[in-house]
Amino acid sequence: MNIEEHMSRVPRCAAFPPVAAHPDLVRLRHIGTARLGEPLRAPITGDGPDAI
Repeated sequence: MNIEEHMSRVPRCAAFPPVAAHPDLVRLRHIGTARLGEPLRAPITGDGPDAI
């Protein structure tokens, strides 16, 4: 595997896309609750066997 070849196909970006702007690609999953009661969420992408 040539990592440079694969990396050359990845488009450059300055930041991760916001979750709200890409609901078809990213969803938020509730993973717990903080001590003060705030929900803890994690961004989830994909739907493969390793997706939570």
